[in-house]
Amino acid sequence: MMRLFSIAALISLFALAGCLHSKPTYVDQSRVVVVTPPTSLYNCPIPPPPPNHVTLTNEQVVNYIDELRKRLVVCGINVKKIEEFVTQARKAYE
Repeated sequence: MMRLFSIAALISLFALAGCLHSKPTYVDQSRVVVVTPPTSLYNCPIPPPPPNHVTLTNEQVVNYIDELRKRLVVCGINVKKIEEFVTQARKAYE
């Protein structure tokens, strides 16, 4: 009788020991979301052609620099909009 009880106790211990060492199962529910800004924000105005350097006047230089500055401002605005878009998209998916 004692032998039967010992065998039953050993089987129970082995069964319980198997439960203690089981690894938890993890389910990966992450997903990749690609966020891209509108393509219109990537467009920067093309720089104007430089004036003729042979007949160049001070007024032409000023006008050319002013035109370059205006186009640079548009590019800067577009870059800021892209940064804002990406920041908002990250917040939405976090």
